[in-house]
Amino acid sequence: MRGRIETILDAAKARGYRKGENPARWRGHLAQILPKVSKTKEARNRKLGRDGHHKALPYEEVPTFIAALRKRQAVTAMALEFIILTAARTSEALKATWEEIDFSKAVWTVPPDRMKACKEHRVPLSPRALELLKTAQGLGGKHLFPAPRAAS
Repeated sequence: MRGRIETILDAAKARGYRKGENPARWRGHLAQILPKVSKTKEARNRKLGRDGHHKALPYEEVPTFIAALRKRQAVTAMALEFIILTAARTSEALKATWEEIDFSKAVWTVPPDRMKACKEHRVPLSPRALELLKTAQGLGGKHLFPAPRAAS
């Protein structure tokens, strides 16, 4: 947010709408006054009793976890397995629609507006990912994994 404000104030100065130094500038100004961003995040996480990141599941435990996941009948379990198989971000997978899936080519095309890099992304689908999608087709709705309480 600070970076955006800095850009706006710089643009305003360049167009003659304001004068003087940019109060939102980090280098040579706020960097001298405020603590480093990483230190403030670390302090907040310590205060909340967390380290800031979720720990990864040890590699050796993945098969057991996937087996347990497959025993569950929930849509969320299918969605989680799909996310693991495709290495997708949660939001990318949960907002995915059937129009993005090409079963014949076994490819999921994620549109740019849902990608962090804002570029179209093509995800190859494994046989198991395709199997999950075929099961999910019976759930109805425009999204691959519809939320039970959300309208599709």
